[in-house]
Amino acid sequence: EELGRDISNNTHLNAVTLIRALNDHNMPLLFRGLTRSSSIDMIFFSDNALSVAGVRSMVPFLQNASNLRYLDLSQNNLQSEGFNALFQALRDSPIEALECTRCGIELIEIDNDNIPKHLTILNLSSNNINADGCRGIARLLQRGDATLAKLHLERNKIEDDGVGILADALQNNKSLTTLNLLEND
Repeated sequence: EELGRDISNNTHLNAVTLIRALNDHNMPLLFRGLTRSSSIDMIFFSDNALSVAGVRSMVPFLQNASNLRYLDLSQNNLQSEGFNALFQALRDSPIEALECTRCGIELIEIDNDNIPKHLTILNLSSNNINADGCRGIARLLQRGDATLAKLHLERNKIEDDGVGILADALQNNKSLTTLNLLEND
């Protein structure tokens, strides 16, 4: 908690990187102190032992982070439930890039009321996303006000059905410029 408070009190600090330093137990302490931070615009918390419990402890910070533009939670054990909670918490944030590679994500549950309005880059590489997961991603792509420009889905379990779902979703999409589907099943 003290580290979070110290970071919050530093108005010049804009990026926080903690790799292999966090777990579900110490996340609530960090974010209790960090909640008041107004200068952080990038967070790199990859390769920690975070699960859905760790994500839930971040929610108050994420809902109040007025400058957060980039969040990397790659190589954590978020699973589908953690990713969906994270995505919902970022709904009103200024987040532009979200990286959740190797997080054990399968299903993506996105409803039109809980989509980050400024998200331009979403990296979900090396997860377990299949056709069911593609249906949630399709909702993100089909919005009339879609902002997503780059979508990375390489090294998942997306077969022909999933590719078809994504292709249908792109029929009227005007924002996506990069779709990476390399090395899928």
